[in-house]
Amino acid sequence: MAEVNKNIATIFQQNIPNGKKALQDSHKNLAEIADYCERQYVSVNNTYKSNDKIKALEGTRTVFAETKQYATQSLASVAYQIHALAANVLDLLDNQASQLSQMNSDISYISNVVQVHKEKVARREIGVLASSKNTTRGHKIIAPSQREQPKRYQRQPIDYNALDNVGHGFQSAAAESKRNPSVRSSRGSTASPTTPTPPPTAPKAVTTGTLRVRAKNQPPPSAPPPPPEVPKAPNGPPPPPVLPNIAPPPPPMVNAPGSPVDLPPPPPPPSIPTDLEPMSPEPPPPPPMTLDVDGNHNPLPDFLPPPPSPFANHGEPSRSGEFSPLPPPPPELNDQTYDIPPTPAWVPEIYEEKVVSIYDYEASRDDELSFKEGEIIYVLKKNSDGWYEGVMDGMTGLFPGNYVEASR
Repeated sequence: MAEVNKNIATIFQQNIPNGKKALQDSHKNLAEIADYCERQYVSVNNTYKSNDKIKALEGTRTVFAETKQYATQSLASVAYQIHALAANVLDLLDNQASQLSQMNSDISYISNVVQVHKEKVARREIGVLASSKNTTRGHKIIAPSQREQPKRYQRQPIDYNALDNVGHGFQSAAAESKRNPSVRSSRGSTASPTTPTPPPTAPKAVTTGTLRVRAKNQPPPSAPPPPPEVPKAPNGPPPPPVLPNIAPPPPPMVNAPGSPVDLPPPPPPPSIPTDLEPMSPEPPPPPPMTLDVDGNHNPLPDFLPPPPSPFANHGEPSRSGEFSPLPPPPPELNDQTYDIPPTPAWVPEIYEEKVVSIYDYEASRDDELSFKEGEIIYVLKKNSDGWYEGVMDGMTGLFPGNYVEASR
């Protein structure tokens, strides 16, 4: 701060007055030089006016060159003096700006000191007005004077209807459909009907995106298609009826009433004398047994009627003494030949596994496969997130692995 004040005093007292004095001296010198140049020009013209004109012209040129030289030096001297004076003024302004900045910081410091002092005084006054609070220390957890006796465990029956009105329920059929009797197991036990399981939820994809969550109450999968019918023999009885999902039933066995029904192979037809006369038209086959499609074994009646004797209708002679003909045995399935369909061209040569779909699936993205129940898919790759990559009907895409099972 002292140095700045010293510089300002030096500029005010020495530099600026000296610059002003130099400018004034230059002004006087320029005036004298101008008078000198004018006198020289007039004297040269007067000297050589009547004499030789060439000498008069040369003298005029010499005076003119000298005048230009004086003018150039005068302009340079004046410009330098003005520059020096302007530099001194700029230094003065810089020093004054620095002095003002220092004064501003001093004033800010003083203002902060005053604010701190006021804050201290205010806090001191607030402390005088405040009163001390006496706090009593004690145990926060107090033990009860009398301990509660633990309640004895009382067993209560489970109410299975307590949550019937909670959630989104659905109305079930009150009366169960009547079912035809089916073959019992060897022990005579029956299995309760089960509700078809809805298809599982497809796993969420990590790398390919998010799959929409399927509805929980999805309708059960449709029944599989029935197996192909067995062609009839030329002159034989009609084959036993084909039922879905199970093999054709064998003919009834001769067992005691009320005993469990076993399933041995059908007995061979009884021998008939070769000297019998032409036989009457063959009787219709016995009505087939109906089995339950859902795979559950329903009980038979407690008493089954005994099967007819092999010669009940055919072995006894008629009034005319002739025997009725016996029907030929049904054709064996092993003798039938079936054409194996050719392998489609879209089946890949190399694949990991051949699977069959057990539920319907509708694709939610462009890179996924849509399929129905029972369709064949060739798996190309199994991802770790539960999604498989496979080929179906010439189309390649992704599908959930829990919607299929290995094909046999």
